Amino acid sequence: MDELVAFGEYWTGILCGGVPHLFEGLIISKLCNDPKMDEKIEYVDKIFPQKISQNTYQITLN
Repeated sequence: MDELVAFGEYWTGILCGGVPHLFEGLIISKLCNDPKMDEKIEYVDKIFPQKISQNTYQITLN
């Protein structure tokens, strides 16, 4: 993932899907104890106009 970012590419070069591939990349990074995890979070945050962590959603089940 680091090499793709270095060349200005998205992670879709190795991970499939639209937006979900970004979250998969973060999960993989976390599970691998990636020392650049914080950089990857910042990378994903820059892609979205508003930080995802600031969004709150309420799901109601009927």
